[in-house]
Amino acid sequence: MKKGKKIAIVVVLIVLAIIYFGVKGFLLWSVPNRMSSESIEIKEAFANKDTIIIKSTNHKEEDYFSYEELKIRNDFEIFDKEHNVYTIKNTDIKVVFNKTPIDDLVTYVKEEVKNMGMYYDLTKDLEKNNIDTDFKLYEYLLDNLEPKLNLFSSINKFRKFHAVDLALTLIMSSCNKLTLIDGDYEGYISQYNGQKRVVIYHKNDSYSMNIYSGRVDIYNDEYSDEKLHDLLSTIIFD
Repeated sequence: MKKGKKIAIVVVLIVLAIIYFGVKGFLLWSVPNRMSSESIEIKEAFANKDTIIIKSTNHKEEDYFSYEELKIRNDFEIFDKEHNVYTIKNTDIKVVFNKTPIDDLVTYVKEEVKNMGMYYDLTKDLEKNNIDTDFKLYEYLLDNLEPKLNLFSSINKFRKFHAVDLALTLIMSSCNKLTLIDGDYEGYISQYNGQKRVVIYHKNDSYSMNIYSGRVDIYNDEYSDEKLHDLLSTIIFD
């Protein structure tokens, strides 16, 4: 091989190496040096979660409040029935009921993330790890938020990190306390400065109760965990 040709090959390899590591350097720079304070708080809440055991109790039929297939002791008064907003009797605490497919957020992440950012499709990762509920999705994303990335990490790992980070941005709400529900029901309670969100899984659906103060200037701290747990023990499904 002629000397000039060898030099040309070496030059091409050097240019390719500069481009390759330049791209890697940019990707590494784009990875946050540390998690945001909100993400740290959420991750700590999941790492230090509690578990409560809820056993169903029996109440007379006329004492039940119904939402879809869910029945619960009637501690509520109508505030805005069209939007499923109620108040807890004799308080200004509001409760919003909702029902979604159990894999609603998982489906949302699969569809949205692959079309944004670095176009990494999380579908295979989620299916491989049997991620089929919102809680499992939260745990998976938080566990994969801090990978050990460096200049020699594959571009695919960088793409996955950005997909995970983007997915968390899309779906994660603030949380500084987390409690798993076990016993006759499965689900969880997330809390942020007094606002509580209860999620109960039933068959292929997820039922939620968002509990917050009717006063917009303060967070609610009036409705104790004990009162909430007692109320949850009255849940039955048709």
